[in-house]
Amino acid sequence: MYTMEVALVDRYVTIEILDTAGIDEFPVMRRLAIARGHAFLIVYAVNNACSFEIAQQMRQLVLETKNDLEKTSIPMVIVGNKCDITEREITRDYAETIVREHWKENYIETTCRDRQTVFDAFHQLLNLANINLALNSDFTRRSSDPNLFVQQEQRSTNKRQSCAQQ
Repeated sequence: MYTMEVALVDRYVTIEILDTAGIDEFPVMRRLAIARGHAFLIVYAVNNACSFEIAQQMRQLVLETKNDLEKTSIPMVIVGNKCDITEREITRDYAETIVREHWKENYIETTCRDRQTVFDAFHQLLNLANINLALNSDFTRRSSDPNLFVQQEQRSTNKRQSCAQQ
């Protein structure tokens, strides 16, 4: 769980990011996070077709949990990560066709090697959520739960094993 309190020109907002990777064993926690959420960034790796399927399942879970199967009001961006690598299993054209034409969602590709693409993904999501990004320079505070970092490698290992079994 990552939390950032940001002072905007007209208000303060708290941005909470819950990394759901590897918490398949806690479906109640995931549903609770979705129920409390207001905007959703769903990320998959372009070099892993299984992660694209999981992204599809996460999108469906958001729609079901929010009781909005017609997708009328949920700010959501689907993100293809690792776009800088050449060994892709999900091409950009394929992902854009599925996400934009079939799912009617917003789509962007990012890479951690270029911070700007990551910022662009969050910027797009916050715009969809009608959050004015004009910052008040007096106040921006970040925090995270250090206990979650210890479990990060185990979550990644569990996710890879789960995909390999499918």
